[in-house]
Amino acid sequence: MDSYFIKGPNGALFLCDYGKESSSCVIHFPAFAEEMNKSRHLVHLQAEALAHQGYRVLVLDPFGTGDSEGDFSEATPHRWVADYNFLISLLVEQGVQHFVAWGLRAGCLLAGAVAQQSPVFDRFLFWAPVLDGKLMFTQFLRLRIAASMMSGQRETANELKSLISDGESLVEIAGYGIHPDMPKQLEGLSLRVNDFAKAEQVFWVDINSREVELNLPARRLVEQLSDVLVVDVKNVLGDAFWGTQELVSNPELITQTASLLGPALCGPPALTSVNTTEGESKPLKVICNGVALSCLLHEGAGANLSDTAVIIVVGGPQYRVGSHRQFLLLSRHLAAQGITSVRFDYRGMGDSSGELLGFESVDDDIRSVVDALLIHKPSIKRVVLWGLCDAATASVFYAPSDKRVAGLVLLNPWVRSEQGEAEAMLKHYYLERVLSKSFWKKLFSGGVNIKQSISSFAALIKTRFSVSSATDKSCPQASLPRLESGLDLPARLNAHLQVFAGRSLVILSENDLTAAEFRLAMKGQDGLSAWFESSMVESLEVEDADHTFSTQRWRDQVADATARWVQQLDQKAAK
Repeated sequence: MDSYFIKGPNGALFLCDYGKESSSCVIHFPAFAEEMNKSRHLVHLQAEALAHQGYRVLVLDPFGTGDSEGDFSEATPHRWVADYNFLISLLVEQGVQHFVAWGLRAGCLLAGAVAQQSPVFDRFLFWAPVLDGKLMFTQFLRLRIAASMMSGQRETANELKSLISDGESLVEIAGYGIHPDMPKQLEGLSLRVNDFAKAEQVFWVDINSREVELNLPARRLVEQLSDVLVVDVKNVLGDAFWGTQELVSNPELITQTASLLGPALCGPPALTSVNTTEGESKPLKVICNGVALSCLLHEGAGANLSDTAVIIVVGGPQYRVGSHRQFLLLSRHLAAQGITSVRFDYRGMGDSSGELLGFESVDDDIRSVVDALLIHKPSIKRVVLWGLCDAATASVFYAPSDKRVAGLVLLNPWVRSEQGEAEAMLKHYYLERVLSKSFWKKLFSGGVNIKQSISSFAALIKTRFSVSSATDKSCPQASLPRLESGLDLPARLNAHLQVFAGRSLVILSENDLTAAEFRLAMKGQDGLSAWFESSMVESLEVEDADHTFSTQRWRDQVADATARWVQQLDQKAAK
């Protein structure tokens, strides 16, 4: 896979380019907002599989998404259609003769809209297609409605649409700012038979955890399409990977999809050379144990350049862009402050191949990135590891082994244990519910399953006060124990922090279960509590913030605090 930027109609667009010279090209149309983020690695695996069958596969980040320029709040479906039309015109000039549109979820709607203006697609491949933009956007708005209800506010979908369309203030949904034209343009999208006027075949892949029939709207569309072209419908078993909290694999989906498309159609080879352009970041070549890691470098700008670089370690189901593009936005902010940063996918995540080993086994990945960065930019004298959740814990596990790591920025570190989770749930969920007026109103109206609630509460009580043999073991600092040691996660984290000689910035969300577990872990680990209160540690609690800091205000607080702390680190190093 090659990755580079091309100059699109709206700015620099990031492109992942799989395969060699071929006259058959598959163009991917991604899912919408956070679904795109969580789907990235499966898309990467499928693109690799299709490239092995002779296709050239292009995974484009439209304007304001992924690694491309712009902000999501400036993006609209019309702009995205223009980006794809531009890409198609380049490919036609290069001699591509056969096009396949590969859509995922709402990306299928976008593929249909592009096909109306650029009718070049011989075949369409749909993964779990969304048929109607209006319904999809209403479901997207429910993320905001649900979050508002948790804070005691009431909003409706129609009220939010009006608020967005007015454009007087930025409306954020699940961390994404929404353009005033987004509701109208997105709701105008739907899959229709005339979208496929030039096509020969549609591969329709439904993805469900069990065998189910297509719903009625889907069956109707398939019947209409079957009158004018060949439709091949498959149901593949698997979780909805675009919405899961953990990274999900589905080898059967990859195999079935590759089998459906078959080998690439033969024809004169197309040129693969394109005119690349400068982006706000640039790919950094990193090889870890024979696997190429997808890594992007943001160089600091301005007169006062820092000689400390920030390496953003990624965890969870996301990839180097981060939920609601948080990591990309952080890198932009740091660059404007003269601070160089790197974002990367470790093996088995995002656009990186290889086996996913888990956050406790990424030392080699982090070291490979540090090595590559310091070779590429010898002016960098030290690095800071920045991580959220399990990436924060992974950074702690690595840091003591590398003297080049001068600092850690840890956001809501992951210290999950059965007892810790139970105690946090008891204190920060059940207690808040009991004290909530809405809970008692729901209770007296019959909206609470009392039997189920009591059962869940009793189970948490039992777990909280169960005896864990791991918690009684001593934690020798020099051995730096990992999973195989038998110690629980807080004890292992404590052991590594005790021998880390650098400084740390700990940022905790006020409204987050993972942060609550970390606070409780500090009370249960004397060494961890003493470390947190030492002069080597600075802490910040972001009021009302959730786990991923999913508003602009919260993200800005995190970015400002990170830049200021790195600058202070520079000042201390200069003395």
